[in-house]
Order: sequence, then C-alpha cells, then structure tokens
Amino acid sequence: MIKRLPASYCGEIDFWKFLCCIVIVIHHSFQIFGERVYMGSGSICVEFFFMVTGYLTAMSVAKKNEKFESSKIGTQTVGFLLHKIKGFIYCYAFAVVICLAVRILTEGVKKTIFSEKFALTIVDLLFLNSSGLPHWYIFSASWYLSAMLIGLAVIYPIMRKNRDLFVNIIAPLTAIVLYSVMIKKDGYIGGPDNWYYIVTKGVLRSIAGLCLGSTAYALCEKMKKRTYSPAVSVLFSLINITAMAYAFIVLNKDNLDQSITPAVIFMFFLCLCISASKVSALSPVFGYSFFSYLGKLSMSIYLCHQSVAYFASGIIKSSSSLKNIVTSTPSLRPAILLFYILASVLLGVICLGVCSRIQNRINDKKNEPVKA
Repeated sequence: MIKRLPASYCGEIDFWKFLCCIVIVIHHSFQIFGERVYMGSGSICVEFFFMVTGYLTAMSVAKKNEKFESSKIGTQTVGFLLHKIKGFIYCYAFAVVICLAVRILTEGVKKTIFSEKFALTIVDLLFLNSSGLPHWYIFSASWYLSAMLIGLAVIYPIMRKNRDLFVNIIAPLTAIVLYSVMIKKDGYIGGPDNWYYIVTKGVLRSIAGLCLGSTAYALCEKMKKRTYSPAVSVLFSLINITAMAYAFIVLNKDNLDQSITPAVIFMFFLCLCISASKVSALSPVFGYSFFSYLGKLSMSIYLCHQSVAYFASGIIKSSSSLKNIVTSTPSLRPAILLFYILASVLLGVICLGVCSRIQNRINDKKNEPVKA
C-alpha cells in the first residue's frame, strides 16, 4: 500500500536518484555493445549520489545534540562509517555473489577464482579499491562505495568539529578546487582509478561531491526559512526539470567538453537544493512511500546491473553469429538496451526484496525477548 511519507522526508531526491541510476545503467551498456552508444558520459551521475550523501551527512551532524569531544571523534567517525556500511551491506553481498557467479559462468573458473588476480578481491571486499591499492573488481561500479567511505572518513570529523565553518566556507572552496583540478588536468571527471600522485580520482570526486552536498544543506536551510508565492514555486519546478533534462541530454555525449562538465555538476547541485528545500510546486507529488522505495531500489539496481551487463556480454561474445548481428544491426540496439534496463531493474527489485527479508529476520531475532 502506498502511504504518505513524513513531512520531513524528501521523496523528490529519491526520484532523481532513481533516474540518475538508470542513466548509469544505460551508460554501462557499452559493456554489451563494445562501444559507447548511449549516455557516453552518464557516469557523471555518480556525482549526484555523492552530493546527496554529503547533504544527508550534514543533516545528520546538525541533528546531533551531544557536545563535540575531540577525544571521541575517531570512535564516532568509525561508528558513522559502520552505520553507512550497514545500510547497503546486504545488497552489496547479494551483488557480489550474483556477479561472481555470472563471471564464472561466462568467463570460466580458470579466469575467475583460479586467476592470479582473484586474491586481490579482498581489497574490493574491504571497500579499499579506491585507495590505490592493487585490486581486481568483482564489478567495477563498487568503486563508488569505496570512494564514498574514504571521503566520509575525511570530511565527517572536520564537519563535527565545526559544522558552520565547514558547510559555509571549507566545503564549497574544497569542491571548487577539486573539480577544477580534475577538469583542468584531464578535461573530464571520469576515470575513478586514475592516479593523482597520492590519491585516486575517485576519492577526489567523492570528497568534492560530498562537500558540494554539504554546501547544499547550508543553502537549503536558508531557503526553507523563506515563504514563496505559488508562481515562484512553479518557477522552481520548471528550473528543476529543465536543469536535469539539460544534464541528461548532454550526458548522452561521450567525453564531455571541459566547459560543459561544470555546468552539469551545477545542474545536479541546483536540483538537490530545490528538491531538498521543498520549494518546488511539485514537491507534494513526491510525498508518497513509492518514491522512498525508488530511492532504496536505486542502490540495489546500481550494485546489481553489471551482473546483467556481464551476462549479456558473455553470451554475445560466446557466439560469433550473435556478435555479428549485434555489431552489424544498429536497429536492434534499442531493443537490447530496453531488455538490459528491464532485466537490471528486475534484478534490483529481487535483490532489495531478498535483502529486506533477511534484514528484517535478523532484526526480529535481535528483538526477541531472552528466555529465562
């Protein structure tokens, strides 16, 4: 049953998270087609996820009532990171098992678990693949989790120390500097494994996005205190839709020009500010549990979709005739893409359903009264 969400919950952010996730799924269709056909620069949608996490982190810090104690900040940071991991660990474990099974099925046992690189999966499983350590991706999208956790480990204690200084000064300046460095050096912000002297590009993207999300929180708090006329609320809605439509349209181009990349990042930032502050006339439309479900589903789809891509790619590569059909018949690509998207969403739904049941059973066991 679809229920109303609490007034404090923002279902609109979940809606945009879901759409950004689908764009990333489409982007990874190059693993099936062997070339970037659709959403060539769609990986930049990961920045929106970083921003949302930064926003929620700033909100979490603002709600904490306890006094800051420098002697405990290390323990509190570890606790915060473990809480984050707990939120996705079941879906991550499901995705690892499914993807590893698919890779064994399509690539063979020798190239997977008996490969010399297989031992390096421990780096993946410890969420350290964005640290720069040698690793072997079970599925490459997992870099996001590693980069996010490393980024949070950096900014969380600073934010706890002085939230006002961080969200208003340190965060926006850090975001501007890091995005400028990446764009100036490479011309784009893709390539999370690229090495920047002492850190990977993925970690820099994480810190920049988290900082920008923290800045969005500060701006949203100011926007919420103001009253807007219905006409202005409608204008905010149009700006929001136009901003994201622009971002999605230009992301269909491969290797964005360095002049366009900052604009896309700004569009994501603008969307987050308008959505989170609920100043849009459409905000009440997103106040139902369905959108909350989409938000949770976006993570499971993100973690599982490469299993579908690897499976489809393996099937195509195993048959020369099928490979020729896919490469020589462009008219079939939209149908293949649609099937791939639907299969990814379905696997995400199954993942979320299975993991929710497991988590609920574990919680029920913990809450059972101790028998005398």
